[in-house]
Amino acid sequence: MKKFRTLLLLTLTTLLTLVACTEPYDDSEIVDRLDHLEEEVDLLQEDVETLKTLLNALSANLQILSVEACDEGYIITFTDGSSITIRHGKDGADGKDGTNGKDGKDGEDGKDGSNGADGKDGEDGESLFESVVYDEDYAYFTLYDGSIIIVPLAKDVGIPTNEIWYSAPEKVDPYKEDVFGAKMVGNEWTEKVGGGILSFDGDVTTVGEYAFYFRKTITALILPSTVTSIGDDAFYGCTSLTRLQLNQGISTIGNTAFYNCRSLERLTIPESVTSIGERALEDCDTLTELAIPEGVTTVGYAAFRNCNHLETVYCKPITPPAISTNTWGNWLGFSLNLETMKVYVPSQSVEAYKSAPGWSEYADYIVGYDY
Repeated sequence: MKKFRTLLLLTLTTLLTLVACTEPYDDSEIVDRLDHLEEEVDLLQEDVETLKTLLNALSANLQILSVEACDEGYIITFTDGSSITIRHGKDGADGKDGTNGKDGKDGEDGKDGSNGADGKDGEDGESLFESVVYDEDYAYFTLYDGSIIIVPLAKDVGIPTNEIWYSAPEKVDPYKEDVFGAKMVGNEWTEKVGGGILSFDGDVTTVGEYAFYFRKTITALILPSTVTSIGDDAFYGCTSLTRLQLNQGISTIGNTAFYNCRSLERLTIPESVTSIGERALEDCDTLTELAIPEGVTTVGYAAFRNCNHLETVYCKPITPPAISTNTWGNWLGFSLNLETMKVYVPSQSVEAYKSAPGWSEYADYIVGYDY
């Protein structure tokens, strides 16, 4: 903010100096700088409104449903469906080239004046927000003065059992509407908040086969507590999905259920899950950490193939889950190109995992852990 006030003062001083001169001058640079200042003022006013919305969300005990990167900065969506955009300061435009020097006077021809130097690059734009970062539990908004606003991320958000909530820049219809255990009766999407609600005539008990197949614009989704299974290909190709709340009570995750959900930053598998299907999380390239619940007894072939940034796996079952076999064998698909890759298993089960079919391939990466 100090930089902004200094720039305004220098501009006004330059204007006063030029007015006092008798020589004609090119005022285009001054006009450009004033236009830039007006734009900055408008953007700062937008930031003030954004900050008010953020503080109001805190007062209303709202949580953050999703944090999505965009060209301007970040789109923050709250659990009531409202959203704000936290912008970065944009780079200023390049200054104009200097004007050519004047020709020498008649008589003995003087040398032509040299070309003026190029104008300097514009300075970075101002923003009330210095940065936005988040972890498993909170989002941290750092302001220009160094103060930090902390807002909790949504966990186990309770929604009506006959609804599914989603965030997207447009209205999104399921690929199949008859795979939820109840009839879909509505889909209300609001442009202002960038979110929608699917409603049904009864409890949603499953997200079945191909439910959201290739629905590429969905960015976040909350399921009701009544869901007990995720079907085959349920979220196949949801490439923009960054956040998904899976409820306790889900027991099975189907084959290729999250195939190529490459923007999925984190996924908490409920403790109620007992089986994970073949290629269930293949190509989820943004995942860095995953926990396999204690009750899981089977994991499908290549369940974690091409999760190239998955470097920490907490595998809680005391007995190594059986790996399903196909023509390629019983292969989990963990990436081995990460020097820091670790698979943490119960301390009393280290040797069992290192010798178990499908797990033995990762013996050098298996480490005991006291859960």
